Amino acid sequence: MTDFRYRRLKYVAVVVTDVERTENFLLDIVGLAEGPESGKIDTRFLRCSDDHHDVILIKGREPGLARISFEMESVKDFDATKAHLTKKGLNPVDVDADELAFLGIDRAFRIIEPNSKLTFEFMHGMVAAETPFVPTVADISMLGHIVLMAKDVDAVTEFLINTLNFKLSDEGAGGGLLRPFPTTNHHSLGLVRSNENRIGHIAFMVHSYDVIGKAVPRFKKHDVPIVFGPGHHPASNSNFLYFLDPDGITWEYTFGMEQFPEHDPRDPRYLELGNGDSWGNEMDPRMGKVGRVVTPDELVS
Repeated sequence: MTDFRYRRLKYVAVVVTDVERTENFLLDIVGLAEGPESGKIDTRFLRCSDDHHDVILIKGREPGLARISFEMESVKDFDATKAHLTKKGLNPVDVDADELAFLGIDRAFRIIEPNSKLTFEFMHGMVAAETPFVPTVADISMLGHIVLMAKDVDAVTEFLINTLNFKLSDEGAGGGLLRPFPTTNHHSLGLVRSNENRIGHIAFMVHSYDVIGKAVPRFKKHDVPIVFGPGHHPASNSNFLYFLDPDGITWEYTFGMEQFPEHDPRDPRYLELGNGDSWGNEMDPRMGKVGRVVTPDELVS
């Protein structure tokens, strides 16, 4: 039985081929803010909240996804999670003191999800940024979710539900949408069946549909490829716009999302969603094609 509780998806660590180029893209065109100086030429911290960071950019030979981090609700939940995963034989690895200081985090450990080989981090306590987040070109509210393309969707889904205490919100033939208990957003992690473990997309929640509408001419002005939308997801009841960064990684603005109560939520639905847009847009074939899962060994090689 899993009885630990999450607070939210905390941050994502993304591998890019040119950290300065992607940093400028996320700052000037997407609307993130600078995080603290990393002191490393190959690493950048960016944020869309008052936290130390929400996104980490790491230089690599090819674009990819290094890890996703989830914040636990309390120290008790952090300890319970680690004990549970140790008992399951997943060999949690503590993040050492130097890296914790670098990340501005009090406590953290990591495991490798056995099916996708993606690194999951579980943490508690992150220092606040020196200044509040102030929206610029886009009124971003938070890092919303990540979708993972996975070769064995069924095994990853089973692991998330039965080992990591995620709840299934909705599913279809191509995958599922899940939330870490007891977070309320329809999903923090989505899974899509694929022939490779890689990033599907990374999403920022925004404060209004105007943010999406205003992004379209801005992206066109800066030759940013829009690969899907604006559109509407019937599963989560959210509006969306998907676009590519300079490496071809897919990012999303999303507005509005079904909220789940902790107690007596509705049952998961099986939905025939087509391409996931009730407005009838066609998906650009470049969407979700770049950014394979990168293992810790590759990051230090």
